[in-house]
Amino acid sequence: MLRSCVCLRRHWKSRVVAIATVLILATVIIGVLLSTSSSSESNARVSVAARVEGFETAIEPLIKHEETIDADVNVIRNLAETESEGGRELKREPAIEQATIAKHTELNSKQSLQTHRNLKEAPARHLTTTNTSKSDTDQSFDCSWVNATYQPPYFLTALLTYRIYEDDKAKLTTKELKQWLEYMRYIGVEHVYAYDSYYTQDENQKTALARYTADGYITLIDWSMYNPYTLKGTKLTAYADCKKKFETETDWQTAIDIDEYPYSSVDTEPGFLYRYMKKYSRANPTVSEISMENYLYLGKPLDRELLMERLWRHTHGPANKLVKPIYKLANVKLLIHHNKILKGKTGHIKDEDLRMNHYWGGRLQNWGEDTPEILAKTETDMGMEPIVRAFKECEKYIRPYID
Repeated sequence: MLRSCVCLRRHWKSRVVAIATVLILATVIIGVLLSTSSSSESNARVSVAARVEGFETAIEPLIKHEETIDADVNVIRNLAETESEGGRELKREPAIEQATIAKHTELNSKQSLQTHRNLKEAPARHLTTTNTSKSDTDQSFDCSWVNATYQPPYFLTALLTYRIYEDDKAKLTTKELKQWLEYMRYIGVEHVYAYDSYYTQDENQKTALARYTADGYITLIDWSMYNPYTLKGTKLTAYADCKKKFETETDWQTAIDIDEYPYSSVDTEPGFLYRYMKKYSRANPTVSEISMENYLYLGKPLDRELLMERLWRHTHGPANKLVKPIYKLANVKLLIHHNKILKGKTGHIKDEDLRMNHYWGGRLQNWGEDTPEILAKTETDMGMEPIVRAFKECEKYIRPYID
């Protein structure tokens, strides 16, 4: 025990000696520095200033690079702040160079992936689709809606009665019929029951629609025996036939014509009608029918391939009371504009959520030039541009169907 204490005392003394030595050396150095002449001090200050200036010049490029990095960080921060359920919106600050923005467009491409996820809520019902996603098109558009097919029971279908004939002043031909079918696919309609009320064999669309029947997207019914055409004798008998034969195959259905396009100003992505009806039916389980207000697109059509890009002016509001319904087939007796409700009730929707774009063209001006009266009744609306662009981008996949 005593030996341990002696060792500790010696260790303590050695540490005191070391500390004292350091203090003495520090005192000597301070004295030397204080004795330096003022002229030497002035020269030293000049030398230091020169070195600082040279250092600032040397690091200037690094500072600029750091500012660029900060700008990049700000872009990412803005992206995070504006993130929404449907995707990401890129805030374009004017102070940031276009090259900097371009670095982050990859983040914005996530929106196109969300488009495909939103297309259907029930992918297990999906049968076939050609691989037409972004990876093989070099485009930011998902084209898988073009030839997607489904099997019953369907959630959403369409009922169509039509006659394609040569003397139609509206010039609704086989091409417009096929465009309408592709639009039904785009908005999320899973199947179409098509009643062809042709009058002569050259009007029969069976061969023209063979591809649609082959892939199972339409059920084509020959309705030529119900001619000459009348609303009661042709259209309403087709409606009754559809309810009798296919009531158990579908939940919701809409009965519209080939110049009528359901449209939403708040959602133009593929599958928007399917999504809307899924959400609406969950929120309103007792509703059996809703109505789409009729917005007439008027004027002399432009020389464009797609019907929906030929007219860009519509009435200031609903043109009349000739709405078109979306209904639960099992719960109604089918009429035309307002069905008879057998079970449930009628619901109400906002025009901005869902309306009917009705491409009437030049009917009110006797198929002639635009008149001041027509221009006064209408307003320009470019809301269909995103859908037209999607059709153009996916043209090579649509072309085999509509040619």
